[in-house]
Amino acid sequence: MDNFIDSPTHSVLGIRDFLERLSPDSPAGEALAAEPRFFGPAEAEAWRDEMERLVEAEAFCRAEPSSEEHVRQALAEVPVLERPLRRLQVGEVLGEADLFTAKRFLYYAGEVVDAALDLLDGWGVPESCPEQVRGLMEAIHPQQRATPRFHLASELSDELDELRIELRQKKKRERKLRDGLEEAVVADHGGTFDIHNTYRPPDSLSKKTLGADARLEQTHAGWKLADEELAALSAEIEGLETQVEEVEYDLRAQLSDRLRDQVDWMANLAETLAMLDLRLAKVRLRRDLEGCWPDRQKQPGILIEHGHEPQISRVLAREEVQPVAVEVEREPVVVTGPNMGGKSVLLRLIGICQWCAQHAMPAPAARCEFSPVEAIIYVGSEEPLAEEVSQGLSSFGREVGRLVDWWHRGDSPRLWLLDELGRGTHPDEGAQIAAEVIEKLAARGDRVVAATHFPAVASLPGAKKLRIAGLTEPRKLEALLDGGDTDVQAALRAVMDYRPVSVDAHQEHDVPRDARVVARALGLEIRSK
Repeated sequence: MDNFIDSPTHSVLGIRDFLERLSPDSPAGEALAAEPRFFGPAEAEAWRDEMERLVEAEAFCRAEPSSEEHVRQALAEVPVLERPLRRLQVGEVLGEADLFTAKRFLYYAGEVVDAALDLLDGWGVPESCPEQVRGLMEAIHPQQRATPRFHLASELSDELDELRIELRQKKKRERKLRDGLEEAVVADHGGTFDIHNTYRPPDSLSKKTLGADARLEQTHAGWKLADEELAALSAEIEGLETQVEEVEYDLRAQLSDRLRDQVDWMANLAETLAMLDLRLAKVRLRRDLEGCWPDRQKQPGILIEHGHEPQISRVLAREEVQPVAVEVEREPVVVTGPNMGGKSVLLRLIGICQWCAQHAMPAPAARCEFSPVEAIIYVGSEEPLAEEVSQGLSSFGREVGRLVDWWHRGDSPRLWLLDELGRGTHPDEGAQIAAEVIEKLAARGDRVVAATHFPAVASLPGAKKLRIAGLTEPRKLEALLDGGDTDVQAALRAVMDYRPVSVDAHQEHDVPRDARVVARALGLEIRSK
C-alpha cells in the first residue's frame, strides 16, 4: 500500500469495499478513485482547497440536477486520452484511431464544459473553453452538425476529395465489369465466384475445359478472371489507393501538428474532467452514506458524532444500525466492553473516518472533526493472517511482529488501533505488555485507541476510559431466545447497546463480564452463572 496505511490495516478497515461504493462515470475518474490522493499533516492548504471544490460540486448537484445528469452521461463517454497525447508528445503522426479518440474526447468534453461551466470556471477553466473546444473540433473534422464520430473529411483537402471521387468511379466501373464477366463464366460452366473473386468450378468440370477458357487463368490462389480491361482498371485503382494513402498521411500529419500545439491544454482539460468526475462521485457517496464532509481541527485527535461503520451499514438495514459518538484526544483511549459488543467495530469506525478525512472523502458520520496523522496502524485479531501463518507465527508473534515493523517507521503522530493486544499469551504478561506499549506510543506523541478485556489495561493511568454499554439487561436476551427459533444475531442487536460511554474512576477496574450470556445465546450449553 503506502506509508500511511499498510495492507492488513487497509483490509481490516474495509477500504477496498468503501472505494467500490465510489462510482465515477469515466475511465479516468475510475483510475483516480482507485488510488485517491492522500493529504498529509503538512498539506492543510491543499486539503482545504479540495474540500471547497467538493462543497461547490455538491451545491451544483443540488441546484442543477438535470445538468448533473447531463454531465454524468457525457463523462461516461469521455475516452482516456493518454495514448494520443503520448504519441503527440514524441512527435508521431496519429492514426485514424487516435484521431477518433481525440475527436471523441473534444466532443464530450465540450458537452461537459457547456453544462458545468459555472462550476468549472472556479476551477481554472476559462469561459472561452467551449469555443476553444469547438474550434479545435472544426479544425480536425469540419461538420455542419458536430458529432463524436471522425473520419478524414474531404473538406480538409481538395486533392483528397478529387482522388476519392475518381477512386469511387473506377471501383464502380471495375465492379460492373467484373460482375458481367463472372456471370458469363458461371452461365457457361456453372460454379460460383467467392468473396475473394476466385472461381469455384463444379466438380464435374474438367481442368482441360477450364484451361481452354481464355477468360480464366490459374494462379496460386485458384482460378481468376483473365481480362485485360479488368486488369488495367485494377492497376489504376491500386495506384489511386496509394495516392489516397499518401495524401491522407500528409493530412493526418497536419492534423497531428494542429493537435500537438494543444497538448498541454488537452491534458489539463482531461485532468479537470477526471477530477470533476471523482468529486461528483464523492458527492453521491456522501448521500449514500448519509455522511459528512470532515472538518480539520487544531487540537489533536478525532471527533465522530452519529457515526456508523460502513461495512456494518451495508449488511444491516439503516434503521438497525445504532449510531455512536466517540472522541479521541491527545491521551490514549482504552475501550472495554462485552464480547460481540462492538469494540472492534468502534476501532474500525475511528480508522475509516481518519482515512476518509485525509483522503478528502465523505466520512460515515453526521459530524467528523480531525487532526491529521502520518499513518494508521491496526494490530489485532481481524488482520489477514495468510502470510504470517505461512511463517508459523502465533497470534502473539504476529502482533509483536507488526509492532516491531511499525515502531520506528515514519514520524508521529500516528493512529494506532490496538484490538485486544496481548490476548494470545499469559494474561498477566499480556496485560503488562499491552499497557507498556500503549504508554510508550502515547509518550512519543502517537494517538492510541486500544480495545481490551484486561482490567490492568482498562485502568491504565492517564488514559481516557470508554466502555461499550453492552448488555445492560442480560435477562432480555435470554427472554428473546427462550423460544428457540429466534435469530441470535438479531436478538443481540435488539438488546445490545453499542454506544461507548465514559467510565468513572471507581468503575475502571470493572471490566464487563457478559461472555457467559453471549456464549449461551450462541448455543453453548453451559450454566447461566
